[in-house]
Amino acid sequence: MNGPISQWIADLGIWPLLVMLLPNLFLFRKHGQVVAKKRMASLMQAIAVFLFTMSAALIVSMGGSDAYLLLSLVIIAGVSYLLRARMFPYRLTCPECGRKHEVFTPEFKNIYVMDDDLCDECRRRAEGHQEDADEDADEDDDVDEEVDDDPDDDLDDDIADEADDEDDFEDDADDDVFQDDEAESTPDGEQPDRET
Repeated sequence: MNGPISQWIADLGIWPLLVMLLPNLFLFRKHGQVVAKKRMASLMQAIAVFLFTMSAALIVSMGGSDAYLLLSLVIIAGVSYLLRARMFPYRLTCPECGRKHEVFTPEFKNIYVMDDDLCDECRRRAEGHQEDADEDADEDDDVDEEVDDDPDDDLDDDIADEADDEDDFEDDADDDVFQDDEAESTPDGEQPDRET
């Protein structure tokens, strides 16, 4: 006899999985690598939901009761607990200033999406420091390009010149061998037999 809960979950099919994957399509994709940890957590949660709905479908197809569904829920919850650091990397406070994030506001993205969990103010400060550091690095590069007279370029030119000289020497040696062969040829144009 099928349990009503197992039947209801099995009838949902893959819709719970699709709902879990929607943030990966819309929220995470536009932020790139700064959300990699939370994107992986979202995928692991979607896998857990998929396993739960598939266990419900298996229980219904085998004619089992809702007790088996409870067993599968306990197993999936146990594995999720063991992987809690990877599956639930969310923080409700900013690690810089300790301010609590507001959950039902646009600041929710700081909890659910961004890997650094910074509040908006701390993120602005961090990005400002990063931009200042980038500008300083660009200025240092400009100064280095003006001052830098690369001695390696001269060394590369010397090596290329030596290689050309060696090629010329080999060509001259090949010409000498060819001329020796012509001198030893018979007047008929045939090569004399040589003993090796």
